[in-house]
Amino acid sequence: MFYTTMKKYPFSIFLLALAFSVYGRDSSDPEKQLSKLLPALSQSEIHSLVKEKELTRYYFSEDLALFLPLNPFKESITEELHDLDPNIGVESLYLLSIPGFLSNDNQILTLYNILRSVSTLKGIEYFSASRGRMRTFIKEAYTVNNFNEKKRIPDQTVDRIPLDSKITVFQEDLTFGKGYYSIVYRHSENIINLFMKNLTTLWYGVIPLIREENMHIHIAVFPLDNRILFYGNCGVKTVKFFGLEKTRTESFYYRIEALFRWFSDRIKEVYKGGS
Repeated sequence: MFYTTMKKYPFSIFLLALAFSVYGRDSSDPEKQLSKLLPALSQSEIHSLVKEKELTRYYFSEDLALFLPLNPFKESITEELHDLDPNIGVESLYLLSIPGFLSNDNQILTLYNILRSVSTLKGIEYFSASRGRMRTFIKEAYTVNNFNEKKRIPDQTVDRIPLDSKITVFQEDLTFGKGYYSIVYRHSENIINLFMKNLTTLWYGVIPLIREENMHIHIAVFPLDNRILFYGNCGVKTVKFFGLEKTRTESFYYRIEALFRWFSDRIKEVYKGGS
């Protein structure tokens, strides 16, 4: 179930007030700034995120969104994951430094349209630890007019950010092959949330590993002056097949990592830098 931006948020008034105090404010102490956004994280975890630029954890049917920063969509994201009741999941935080980036309306629109440019996912890579090299992760990606007709159309970028928007996309990757997905975009107070779920069964070889609508991916982008905090969560309800579902945890991490790599590369193209 999808929610328009300000529905069902009795607690979100507090979240918005707190978020407003830190989003879009440059800070000489990033650990202090991130501690306000990420109250569930320990100080050592915050320190690790600032130092390593990434923090990742796997979960198995509990603590589905432990790393989720405070934001207006926190209740919706958490509820959508609980409704799925995943038995495998991964969530990651990435901190991207962008010198000269300021969280004004024009720059937020740029971030939003990057996330809507799904055709640019084609060819993105991930690092394969088993092979010791980069591998292509997504072979093809594009927007379609709707799930029934599946007619390819150009990326649906916008001139003005809507509160809510939904598109359907085709994607072929090296793990699960060809499939169709819905993506819902939500925006409020300069925070962007992307909610993606599979509309077709995802196969691992001849095994139908993930049934329709049983993989939920949430991406949330938090612009901070000179930095962007990127949150990713992939929750999956898989079939139980002799433990195979547990062996695919890396595949779910690669989805988040590849999406961040894609987003990061596009940001660096725009702003000619970043780390």
